[in-house]
Amino acid sequence: MAERSRPSRRPRSIRARATGGAALVVLVALVIGAVAFVGVLRTSLSDGVRSSAEQTLDGLATRVEADGAGAVTAEDDDVLAQLQGDDGRVLARAEDSPGRPLGTAEESRYRHDGERWLVVADDVDLPDGTGGVLVVGAPLEDADAAVQTVTVLLVVAVPVVVALMSLVTWIVVGRALRPVDRMRREVDDVEGTNLHARVDEPGSGDEVDRLAVTMNRMLGRLEASQQAQRRFVSDASHELRSPLATIRQHAEVARAHPPRHRHR
Repeated sequence: MAERSRPSRRPRSIRARATGGAALVVLVALVIGAVAFVGVLRTSLSDGVRSSAEQTLDGLATRVEADGAGAVTAEDDDVLAQLQGDDGRVLARAEDSPGRPLGTAEESRYRHDGERWLVVADDVDLPDGTGGVLVVGAPLEDADAAVQTVTVLLVVAVPVVVALMSLVTWIVVGRALRPVDRMRREVDDVEGTNLHARVDEPGSGDEVDRLAVTMNRMLGRLEASQQAQRRFVSDASHELRSPLATIRQHAEVARAHPPRHRHR
């Protein structure tokens, strides 16, 4: 039965596999780190905006409780400000604030004029003895812009870092495997007529150096085995030379003088 031919396999490079594996690990780590960093940055900036809005709310609440609803109308344009009655109607608002209620939740998000705002609210007591809800909003535009800028930078930086790391890994692994490839060529040139050849030992004391030492020991054992085989063949031919010569002589004599047989 004919031997089945093995399917050909594409040569796989340790250098390529090491580079690909390192690139994949670094890419995953950088992506996770980038996502976590963007999340932390977003939370930190939102906390800063919230703190600013709460400070504005506290200051405006003090003025409203002292001066009434007119303090809300005089508020600048950098924030959204509303004073809502207990029934939810807007009693007073800053010039650029929306006319519809912003809500009375302690903290919420609101979109106004295409921008996102962080809105905080608190109860206030008006000078006339009535109560209301003071609502203040701080813009998230700067925080969103900062997060977007950092996201774009990370989207560009992560592939660049992965590419540079892959290039460095490719070079380093290539240099590390260069002695192995040289040893492969040297061993491939060794034949039965030059078993005395040896591979160069780097002398670095690492795995490659130990591999070279092991291969030289193997070549030494093969050379010793070949020499022992040659000595055995030489000794055997020497020992068999005299008996073969005697047998040959007897054969030649028997051929030249064949024995006579008596006929009955």
